[in-house]
Amino acid sequence: MEYEKICNFIKELRVENNWSQEKLASMLYVDTSTINRWEKCKRYPNLDDLYKLSEIFNVSIGEILAGERISKNNNNQIQTSVYKYIKNVFKQMNKLKICIVLLVLLLVVSVICFLSIYFFENYRSIRVYTFSGNSDTYTIKNGILVLTKEKIYFQVGDISPKPKEVSLIVQTNDENKIVFQGDFNNIICDSFGYDSFVSYKDFVNHKENIIIKIKDEEIVLNFNEDFINDGVINIEDNNIGNGNRQEQDDLIIKDSFICDEQDYCYLNKDDVYISYNLGIFTVSENNGATYIYDLMNSFLYYETKFAKANCNLKIENENIVSLDGNCEDAQNRFNYFKQNYIDIYFNK
Repeated sequence: MEYEKICNFIKELRVENNWSQEKLASMLYVDTSTINRWEKCKRYPNLDDLYKLSEIFNVSIGEILAGERISKNNNNQIQTSVYKYIKNVFKQMNKLKICIVLLVLLLVVSVICFLSIYFFENYRSIRVYTFSGNSDTYTIKNGILVLTKEKIYFQVGDISPKPKEVSLIVQTNDENKIVFQGDFNNIICDSFGYDSFVSYKDFVNHKENIIIKIKDEEIVLNFNEDFINDGVINIEDNNIGNGNRQEQDDLIIKDSFICDEQDYCYLNKDDVYISYNLGIFTVSENNGATYIYDLMNSFLYYETKFAKANCNLKIENENIVSLDGNCEDAQNRFNYFKQNYIDIYFNK
C-alpha cells in the first residue's frame, strides 16, 4: 500500500467538504492531533477508523486504502489494496500473538526458576530437635532446639536437681567455646553468620559437639530429630495439637492407672480416688475435696464440703488468668493440685 496516497486522500476528502481538522475530529470522536498525524503520514487509521471515514465521506474502505476514488480503470488496484491491508492486519496480529506467547513462556519459566531456587534453598532447612542427657548427678529432659538457616533457638528444658546456673559449650577445632552461662530457663537465640556459636552445617553433621556443663560435670546431649520440613505439600492434620496432647496423656496415664476397654482409667488409693477419661482428670479426696481438670482446655474446677468452696479456674502457663465462684484460696489450691497430681502423673 502507498501510505502517502492514503494520507493525501483523507486530507483531500476533508477539504472537499470544507471541514476543518477540528470538525472532522469531533465527528470521529478523536483528538485533532490524530487527524493531523493521519494527514502528515505520522500515523495511520485502524480498521475502525477506516469504517467511520468511509461512512462520513461516503466512499468505500477500498477507495481510502487505494488513495483514490474507484473507476473502471483502477477497480483491480483498489481490490488489491484491500487484500494487502487485510494481509498486513493478520500479519500484525500474528506478531502480537507470538509476542504474547513468548511473554507468557518467559513468565512461566521465571516463576518455575524462582520456585525451584526457593524450594532447594528452603527444603529441609527447618529442623526441630528434642534432647536429653544425664551425668552422675544431673538429668536433663525436654530440651528443645529449633534450627533454621537464619537462626537457632536453644532451651535446655528441665534439669533435676535444679542448678543455679549452667554453661552451654560448643567444641570447635579441639577448643571448648562457652556460648552461654546463666539461668537454664533462658531461651538462647543466635543468628547464623560470622560470629554464630555454631554453623548450620556443623550442627547438622556434628550435634555431639554441644555440651551442657553444670559445675564440674559435662553432659553430652542426645538429640532426637522431631521435625524437618521435607514435605512438598503441607496437608492439614486435624490430629495435631490437642489430639496429640491427649494421646500423650493417655499413654502416660495407662502406665500408672488401671484402664478398661473403653479407656476409662482409675487409681484407687487409701485417701483418694483418681480417674481419667477423654482428657478429663478427676480427683476425689476423702476429706471432701473434689478436683476436675480439663487438660485440653486447661480448666480446673474444685469444690470442698467443709470449707464450702467451689471455683472455676482458667490456667495459662501455670498461671491463673480467670476465676469464677468462691475462689478465696484459688492459688494455693492450684499449687496443691499441681504438685500432688499433675506433676506426679503427667510431668514425667
